[in-house]
Amino acid sequence: MMAADTDQRPISKRVGILKAIGTGVITGAADDDPSAIGTYASAGAKFGLAFLWIAPVVLPMMYVVVYLSAKLGRVYGKGLFAVIRDRYPRWLLYPTMIGAVVGNLIEAAANLGGIGASLNLLIPIPIPGVGVVTLGIGGGPLIVALILGKLRRTGPMLWTMPLPANIVLRNFGLAIFLATVGVNAGQPFVRTVAESGFTMLFIGVAVLLTTVAIVLLIGHYLMRIPYDDLVGVASGATGNPAILVYSTKMAPTDRPDIGYAMIFPSMTLVKVIAAQIVGLLTVGNAG
Repeated sequence: MMAADTDQRPISKRVGILKAIGTGVITGAADDDPSAIGTYASAGAKFGLAFLWIAPVVLPMMYVVVYLSAKLGRVYGKGLFAVIRDRYPRWLLYPTMIGAVVGNLIEAAANLGGIGASLNLLIPIPIPGVGVVTLGIGGGPLIVALILGKLRRTGPMLWTMPLPANIVLRNFGLAIFLATVGVNAGQPFVRTVAESGFTMLFIGVAVLLTTVAIVLLIGHYLMRIPYDDLVGVASGATGNPAILVYSTKMAPTDRPDIGYAMIFPSMTLVKVIAAQIVGLLTVGNAG
């Protein structure tokens, strides 16, 4: 007993204060995630110090929200959604949970984008006779996602999701993607058709059909790739998720998804780098 008592040394007040401050600093610094830093950098580059006045205005609001959240967890002993489930009706719980899930997904995507953008800055790719190319805003997040997918888990954080959730999120993202493309491309599409007719449209159709035809013909006749694998490869080669959705309906197995997952990352990186090479060569020849 004497040995046990002597091993338990009393903690001084100074150490207790430092521990409390340290955990608070860590918690506050944890909010400066890649998405936040990317937002700060973009806003600063575009607007400078014009919005700096918002910081002292928003700070009290942030303090109140964080304090009330911490107080709620300390008193009730459960998280926010558990409190809502226990104390409030379901019509309030479900919309709140859906909003939180959508917000977290957007934040997770923004975090991957921030990490990828920093990776893009840190890893330039020199090409002799052409210049320096980068992974781009799409290539950086893609490589980060591939690395995290290969790791599958880092500590308590899982980087995989169940197949039903994957399908739901993929279809949701596809709908948002197509809607955004349609809204943004509507006016330029009409203007281009009015100025040059259907020339650019026919060129795009010819390029797409040529790519798909080469992939399908070589894959089917020369490499003897099964059809359900081949439609996934063709979808990945074009980089079009809408084609993948149609392919999974034509071949209702998981093989199109696997073929798409194998080809899409490498083809995306190739296209990102190839577009920069063509641009550098064009500028060099024009100069």
